[in-house]
Amino acid sequence: MYYLKCKILEESDIYLIVESNNIGYKGYKIFKENLDIDKEQFLYLINYKNEFSNELLFFNSKETRDISEIILSIKNIGITSIKKIFTILSIEEFKDICKNQDINKLLEKTKLTEINCKKIIQEIRSKVFKQKYNLKQMNIINSLNKLGYKLSDIYKVFNQIDLNLNEELILENAIFNLNYNGN
Repeated sequence: MYYLKCKILEESDIYLIVESNNIGYKGYKIFKENLDIDKEQFLYLINYKNEFSNELLFFNSKETRDISEIILSIKNIGITSIKKIFTILSIEEFKDICKNQDINKLLEKTKLTEINCKKIIQEIRSKVFKQKYNLKQMNIINSLNKLGYKLSDIYKVFNQIDLNLNEELILENAIFNLNYNGN
């Protein structure tokens, strides 16, 4: 099931109870906006199953649903992470954070772990924006991060560098730009 044309019976900040074709459904509400009770609505959904749960997730936009499906495919990321993201951020804010690789902003807004924020941003950039880094580039990014540079600054600098250069020149240009920009 991809979407449901349903009547909203009950709503809280966490759950929705809806009815479609005389069948009731209860699931997590993954958006901020409130809906009109007893009004028919299109909701997009994901039936999230793993070895511990079988839950419905309701979304008020197709794009949010599709991006959430990508996020849920990441190892060790589940419903709690999706709720933290999309009950706080709009889909436009989230996409902007991912496009700009602003890990610090995602960390600050959602209180997710830094590792999960990195995974999410990398996966969204890869699947939604079709932007990937190869192993060589990821090694440079991780090395610069271990040297104390912020990931969001590293990614900004990487967007300004010709990534077809050899590894040493990429690293040299990245360090120069990071120090030149006062990071």
